[in-house]
Amino acid sequence: MVQTELAGIMTAEKEEDEGYLDLTGGTQSLVLAKEILPTRGQYEHAWFRVTLTVTDERQDIEPQLEPTISRHEFRGQADAELEAIRFLHGDSIQGYIGFNQFCDTPASPDSDWDPTDCYVTIQVAYDPGLTCKRTTFLKSDRSPDPALGYITEFPQLDLQVDYRGHIVGTEIEQRFPKAIEYCLPVSNSALVVLDPDSEGTADAGYEYETGRNLLAIKPTGEIAWTVDQVTNSHDTVYIHTYPWRVSTRVFSKLRSLSEGPNIIAELDPETGEVITVDI
Repeated sequence: MVQTELAGIMTAEKEEDEGYLDLTGGTQSLVLAKEILPTRGQYEHAWFRVTLTVTDERQDIEPQLEPTISRHEFRGQADAELEAIRFLHGDSIQGYIGFNQFCDTPASPDSDWDPTDCYVTIQVAYDPGLTCKRTTFLKSDRSPDPALGYITEFPQLDLQVDYRGHIVGTEIEQRFPKAIEYCLPVSNSALVVLDPDSEGTADAGYEYETGRNLLAIKPTGEIAWTVDQVTNSHDTVYIHTYPWRVSTRVFSKLRSLSEGPNIIAELDPETGEVITVDI
């Protein structure tokens, strides 16, 4: 039975001890051995999506260690002096997490939270980009991974997004003449905003039109729809800057190509049709 669970986006801030990386994200932190991390991400400043699940019984999870994802199950051992749960594989310590990380994470209602007798499953997905935008580590040393800050994985959609203007789906890929400014997963597609003031891939197959810089990409890599151009009564063209969602509704903020206020449009997530526009 699941006792508690943590999940979030983390970065390897520093090497805590030799062979161990200190992962932090928001208010969460833990330490993991490099050897259990995805093989492409065993270095400082790598980005990860981490899910940690504590159970009261062994789940018999098969170990997985690949270039972009890893998953391991360990025996949890409480260490009162360290004030943390150690992750043990035999007699080897593979990392630990502080008790304080669980203060705001209640256990299952019908389970007693007992860190002295537990099992810990850790899944780590390597992601050198951020969920929606390019990482702030663009000026970091790229020698460990030349794609640092450019490529991000969306495993829930089976899409790989290269913010330089390239998306790879399960069946086809898309190359754009503009760089990707923003990417947001929405139900069964990813909303992609192209940066009109940039250059994308040299061999682009997508024909860019001014004002139509927001589109939806299916998991296959196919384009589900491209938004229609938004103009006002003076024929001023607006450019999409970023989308967001509220429950099942999708909105987008737009800026004018000339002087004028920003506007907000509500879009049909299935077709891209502009439903309403508010200035």
